[in-house]
Amino acid sequence: YNEWLGNLRSKTSLLFRSIGYTEPKIAASAIHSKICTLLNAHCNGEPRDRVNPETNELTVQATACLQFEGATQPLDNILHGLPQWSIDDGNYDEKRNRIRSIVRPLLSEVANMIVSWNPNDIWLKFRRTLLLEALKHYWKYEPSTLPTGVDSLLLYLSATDNPLKERLSEDIIGLRKKCGVSLVAVSKVVPDLLVPWLSQLSGRAKTLLTSGGLSPVNEMHLYEFL
Repeated sequence: YNEWLGNLRSKTSLLFRSIGYTEPKIAASAIHSKICTLLNAHCNGEPRDRVNPETNELTVQATACLQFEGATQPLDNILHGLPQWSIDDGNYDEKRNRIRSIVRPLLSEVANMIVSWNPNDIWLKFRRTLLLEALKHYWKYEPSTLPTGVDSLLLYLSATDNPLKERLSEDIIGLRKKCGVSLVAVSKVVPDLLVPWLSQLSGRAKTLLTSGGLSPVNEMHLYEFL
């Protein structure tokens, strides 16, 4: 089963990437519609059907978490597959310019929706982290939301349980690790675009490192990110 599932995900990834490359207008419209629908229906975890009774936090099996999980791979692969001419500022033929005039506003809205979403539940923060990481392919060409997105990932590196516990829960540890991995992934795709904010990023990193609250793994991620 695991081998079959792995093959299915691999082929699905290639399919979404191919759709993004061959039909950027359709792909951008579809992913915009999907993200809008998800945020309208589940931004606060609605219908909150699988909740930990001790913490009132959504569990990983909650409908909202599963729905956002299902959007991560399509978003990442569609953005990765989009041809450069559909996003960048180049001068192309009339047909391509017309398609780009539709694609770019849609993707801008998608990026702004994800960056401005501020869920409270740990597992929704985890799903948002994955969506933010997927935006790295878009940020290569339109980085206006990049600083805010990176700032969100840095903030999640120091996430804690609510209410506070003596030891971090496994869910919080998982969120912190994923944020570290996502920060590194973003920095490898858009390192040149992060340079203008290097001073601010270094300041944030210094604060996190001197706080004493990061795990060795997160410290390693932070050093690699910078």
